[in-house]
Amino acid sequence: FRSTSGTVSYWQKKHGIEKMECWQRNNCPSSLSKQELEVILGHLLGDGHLGMNSKHAHLRVSQSIKQAFFVNQLFGYIRRWASYCPTADKRFDKRYNKEYTSYRFDTIAHPVFDEIYELCYNNGVKTVNEKWLDGINSLGLALWYQGDGGLSGATLPYISTCSFTLNEHNLLIDWFETKWNICVYKRKRGKYFELRIE
Repeated sequence: FRSTSGTVSYWQKKHGIEKMECWQRNNCPSSLSKQELEVILGHLLGDGHLGMNSKHAHLRVSQSIKQAFFVNQLFGYIRRWASYCPTADKRFDKRYNKEYTSYRFDTIAHPVFDEIYELCYNNGVKTVNEKWLDGINSLGLALWYQGDGGLSGATLPYISTCSFTLNEHNLLIDWFETKWNICVYKRKRGKYFELRIE
């Protein structure tokens, strides 16, 4: 017996059968562990991205193929939410006439990510706020630095924060000082700022 998705949808509506989502069919967990939440909040300060499908949010982890180890590390923390294992993805950028290879994975779309989306995004834009920072402890901070941090001149630690506004930089500076007793300052880098750690 063969049937199209349209036929199935028709009979579901006709008989009032609610369509099950992927996370319901696959018996996924109903909540994030404390560690999983910290990993996600920390990674979102860097290159992590939450996208919305028709109903729920999902997390995308995508880095250069050179950072495959880091992606695999993140996958290890949240693998029970992943929709597939990390994979290499090639794309051609016409602007620079060059091919790039990223290494990435997505989580399933799930209501637990909706709450994080509401916390970390304002009108679809990632926006740092005090409540978000309150949820980040040492693991989240370490993962943020691992993803976006580096050394300038082999001795001065920095974190790339070019997507954040001036107000967000000031909030982060206060957070580092208050919560971690770490002195950081913002430094202009071209049109944007980055955080330097003293």
